[in-house]
Amino acid sequence: MKKLFITSALFLSLIGSVLASGNNLSGFNGAGAFKKAFPDATDVSVKSVDQLTKISFTSNSQSMEVFYSREGEMIAKSRHIKLNELPAGASENIGKKYSDWTITEAIEFLNAEDGTTHYYVGVSINNKSMILEADKDGELSIYKK
Repeated sequence: MKKLFITSALFLSLIGSVLASGNNLSGFNGAGAFKKAFPDATDVSVKSVDQLTKISFTSNSQSMEVFYSREGEMIAKSRHIKLNELPAGASENIGKKYSDWTITEAIEFLNAEDGTTHYYVGVSINNKSMILEADKDGELSIYKK
């Protein structure tokens, strides 16, 4: 079940969601924890989808998302990153295997439950796009075609 939450969180992070509940943290069980963890958050937007609450915001000029369970427990957090922030192995492997593709975005995704970090890179070519997944060692796989 937790894997389903993580997969849902990542999917929402990469493509966004359309079910908005506004930008008000009231009524959200994790509001206090969020405010404490991200006291400088601006442009806060709260969306509820399935069993997750997604909070999108800006912190120190960085676009971020944090995902909470309905009980207010942080499940994961992600942030949009620059390509030079990818692990060296990931950048190298993407350059070798997808040299003709255009990189559209890169996201660092931290699973709060087990502490693992993965990187998701959107690439496109000739009206085709896909999402690559890389681990901290630079190993690549296709996450979604």
